[in-house]
Amino acid sequence: MKADVYSGFLTGKVKAFSTSKGVPPLVLPKRLLQKARPFMLASAMMVTFSCRNNNASFEGKVAPNEQDKVELRAEWKSVYNEVVKTYHLTALCDKEPLDGAYIEALMKGKDVPVLTDFDFNHRIENAENFWEIIKNGIKVVKDVQESPALTLEQKNEYELQAVKMLSQISRIKGTENEVDLKDYNNMKAFLYFEKVVQYSDDYDEVMEKKEGWIDERAEVFGRYYQDYVKFEERAMRYPGVEKFARALYSNNDRFMISPQDSVAANAISRTMLKDWLEKNEVKDKGLWAFTKVDEDDNCNSVAFYFKGGDKLELSLNVDATGKLAKGDYSPVGTILIHELQHVMQQEPVSMETPQDDYKEDIDVFTETYTECDWLAELGPTLYSLALEDKIYKEIHGIEAQKAVNYGTINTDKGKVGIGEVAVWFAQMIDKYQTNSVDKILGQKEVIEQLNRWGNGTMYVRGKTFER
Repeated sequence: MKADVYSGFLTGKVKAFSTSKGVPPLVLPKRLLQKARPFMLASAMMVTFSCRNNNASFEGKVAPNEQDKVELRAEWKSVYNEVVKTYHLTALCDKEPLDGAYIEALMKGKDVPVLTDFDFNHRIENAENFWEIIKNGIKVVKDVQESPALTLEQKNEYELQAVKMLSQISRIKGTENEVDLKDYNNMKAFLYFEKVVQYSDDYDEVMEKKEGWIDERAEVFGRYYQDYVKFEERAMRYPGVEKFARALYSNNDRFMISPQDSVAANAISRTMLKDWLEKNEVKDKGLWAFTKVDEDDNCNSVAFYFKGGDKLELSLNVDATGKLAKGDYSPVGTILIHELQHVMQQEPVSMETPQDDYKEDIDVFTETYTECDWLAELGPTLYSLALEDKIYKEIHGIEAQKAVNYGTINTDKGKVGIGEVAVWFAQMIDKYQTNSVDKILGQKEVIEQLNRWGNGTMYVRGKTFER
């Protein structure tokens, strides 16, 4: 049961009805309801909890006479279990989720270090810096419960969101609070509580959600960034890979579907998007907004914003018709899959180091680069190619394994048909059965094939070999 259900007790319109006929209802004044809120809220949540069949572990201890702990055992437990399940935290090898007792202790906020880090939006310095921000953020969550600027529903939302962010933190197994500072969930928890410290009871800055804007609360943000980092490191030993990526992304023949087929293609692509979201367990809402490519410079792309002293966030706007900037066309569903794969690639952290906090010339950084990041584009582009090849063949009744002549990818030293690449990468997707496109690229046979097509050189133990 969500917090907004309980806000009905605070409207001043709650009526108590007698079971006897002819007795008028007793209207409870808002002032009385507010005074009675802790007891009514606790009772409602106790009923909610007793009706649930929830066997997931949450070990927070509850004192029988402390009504606020009933809320912890009901609503907080539900949030905790949902996050642990959605983030697959119990499946981690060397790490484990924080248990309920530890989260309860954190939420009590009795061991809060002195806040010394006032530089908003930078990379985590170390474990001490991580817990300093987390615990001071929790302290702010407790303090804003007394803020007149917030409604009771908003105060509840602050608490529930804090529990959600704490629930996604994982620690090294066998330790009490040792955390992997490169884990995307831990990094986003840091971002969130840093934001709470910065904005306190400014609800719009902390909690507001707008369509097309993505922040640290979205599970997809950064999910596979480490797979991309590993692929990028491997690709440095295969120079042909970047050559191929540059040739593929620069070739407009890869947009094989014509505007005349756009209605049918859009319909098929939306089904593909729905299936992809389900397969990837994407439950976040409002991840994109529809705009027009002629009116939005960042349309059909992900823009990444950071600036010292400001919030870190992404924006994702897409033309609903599939129209692209240069008059080309791509089905809207495949565009969204492509851009969401970029969101998963993006490390959820400011580009600033702690040392950068003392510079005044750091400005907004976006993914609208002067020079394209070819390797980052490779996986999502190949995935789009495979999907759009399937769409084209479905519309025109062509057998799935046939390599259609859409055109040629031409590097300085090699050529390969676009249709051939599309069929091949679809086979790689089926073979490796992973939701991370960059993990597919990092497979030995995949990266070596891409390098051959790019006809580059390969570096092995300090030696150079022509491919």
